[in-house]
Amino acid sequence: YRTDLLPPAERGLGAAVTVGGYRLAMIVSGALVLPLSDRIGWRNSYLVMAALMLLAAVPTLFGPEPEQRTTPRSLKEAVLRPLAELSERPSAGALLLLVVLYKFGNWFSGPLTNVFLVEALHFTPTDVGVVNKGLGLVATLIGVLLGGALMPRLGLFRALLAFGILQACSTLTFMLLSLVGHNYLLMVLAVGVENLSWGMATAAFVAYLMGLCDRRYSAFQFALLSAFDSLSRVLLGPPAGYVAQHLGWSLLFLSSALLCVPGLFLILGLQKRIEALERDGAPAV
Repeated sequence: YRTDLLPPAERGLGAAVTVGGYRLAMIVSGALVLPLSDRIGWRNSYLVMAALMLLAAVPTLFGPEPEQRTTPRSLKEAVLRPLAELSERPSAGALLLLVVLYKFGNWFSGPLTNVFLVEALHFTPTDVGVVNKGLGLVATLIGVLLGGALMPRLGLFRALLAFGILQACSTLTFMLLSLVGHNYLLMVLAVGVENLSWGMATAAFVAYLMGLCDRRYSAFQFALLSAFDSLSRVLLGPPAGYVAQHLGWSLLFLSSALLCVPGLFLILGLQKRIEALERDGAPAV
């Protein structure tokens, strides 16, 4: 919907609002519903959540419709043509590779953060829950909104590059924490910085995915590009666990930062294509 509706200049803010809304929903449905259930019971808590869902449906009734387009009538129109259109673009392979590589380093160490804090540094689950899930979600929310606000000034290319560099550097705060050891203030700083930078990079990344979509095929292409992004999480889990167990946590976080570098160089090489995505509001051809 946002890909079909928003012009190029509004993609960053649109991505920030939607990703921020998703994170806010996680806070409400997680941090709010559990203490609420202690006070009014689970039945009433579910009724409150249902009421919020109904409230969230109201903007749908008043939201503008994108331009009308033909509904696919066959498998060829729904799948094969979008695939062909995507593959026939100049630098198509490099553009798709950037989807996989942009968050490559973040996905390498990110899923193991809780394990590192609890098992390696012996923070209590309560500490990790409050800081990593509470402060982390708030920092992410601030990050996506800040990233979206900065994107109109920076442009898509500079935003991807700057926020990608920040995302890589934020991983090094966990490397520092692994060297220092159990330090509550440094843990708070590391979690805050990583989630803030992750939010900013996500705003730029989602705007990039939106720019890659031909509006004739946006539903299929956005789903496909999101699946490419998930490849990183699938591929990096086993090697990340091996590095943490056999080579140590410090090397894991250093490797995570270094794995961000290929994506950053790829952004530099694709500068003209990325700028065309933003300028033309259509696939770079």
